[in-house]
Amino acid sequence: MTPNPATMTVQEAMDFAAVAKGYHFSMDREIGPIGWVDPDGVLCEDHPFRPTLDSAAAAMPERWCFSLERYETGYTISAHSWDMTKTVPTFEADTELLARWRLVVACMMAEKEVGDE
Repeated sequence: MTPNPATMTVQEAMDFAAVAKGYHFSMDREIGPIGWVDPDGVLCEDHPFRPTLDSAAAAMPERWCFSLERYETGYTISAHSWDMTKTVPTFEADTELLARWRLVVACMMAEKEVGDE
């Protein structure tokens, strides 16, 4: 099933971004969750991303331009690639943090779709 950025929580978006960047979550059958493992196989002490605006900015794929607007009831955010060949739909969210993380996922998915063609 394809993930829907418009309905993701911040945690779900951070997890999606981590997997897209090559991390995976390790589990042990006997003791349960172990933690996140980086692309080189090294166990991380914590999640690769934090629930912050800076971390969302760091996770954002390169060469994307976005527009964020604040309203009384929340935020809207949209983006396009620098060369205008890729766009993502406008997302709404209650907080800027949620809006930016949803946008990260949408841009990563758009990058993958173009790369798969």
